[in-house]
Amino acid sequence: MKKLVLVLAVLLVSLPAMAATVTINADCDSGVYEVSYETDGNLPRAFALDIEVDAGTIDAVDTSMNTAYDIYPGSIVIIDNDINDPGSAVCGNSYPDTLGGIGTAGVTIEMGSLYADSDPAPDTSGVLFTFTVSDTAAVVTITENGIRGGIVMEDPEEPVVFDPNIVPCDIFCLADLNGDKVISLIDMSMLYGMLGQAGPPYSIPVPPGNPAADLNGDNVISLIDMSMLYGMLGQAGPPYSIPCP
Repeated sequence: MKKLVLVLAVLLVSLPAMAATVTINADCDSGVYEVSYETDGNLPRAFALDIEVDAGTIDAVDTSMNTAYDIYPGSIVIIDNDINDPGSAVCGNSYPDTLGGIGTAGVTIEMGSLYADSDPAPDTSGVLFTFTVSDTAAVVTITENGIRGGIVMEDPEEPVVFDPNIVPCDIFCLADLNGDKVISLIDMSMLYGMLGQAGPPYSIPVPPGNPAADLNGDNVISLIDMSMLYGMLGQAGPPYSIPCP
């Protein structure tokens, strides 16, 4: 019996640790990506992620909707064992293997949780942050930042399967001005009317992530967007309509 117990103990020690699957979702809505996480029940302690675009820049990061992972190890300030400043989720680019930051083609994000035994633990899913891209046609990639630990679980020895899921912006539906899920000559007419009403130089400034008409993502609705819409419909041919996906 003792030999059997010993054999079972050796087998248990030699078994590989079960990996946790952590999915990072990034869903785009009008140039703003909402980044959230899902885990199979094992909780992450911290996230270190590289966000990159192949065109344009990342112009803003907003963590105001996140309450669980609101400690930022890359820039936290602790004085006399008290958190004087939680820091910023966007890491400074003076550190090795850190992307350029706001206004460049890539940002490195670092977010962690810090709670006592009596505090509620983070949920197994939730929103982490949003980021705004200047070019809605840009391809976004999300990877773990290795030098900062990537995704660290509550048990730091637990292996992680990183599973990013990115839903890109749809530049075509930015031209669906009347919201009927079809881009058509009606939308062309609406854009023509907007610019005509604005008058020379026929441009309308809009905030980042404007939901319609700013087709090139330059925060201005202008004759450039009009030309892009004209080209889209011309390429589609009669009856000059493009269903939104």
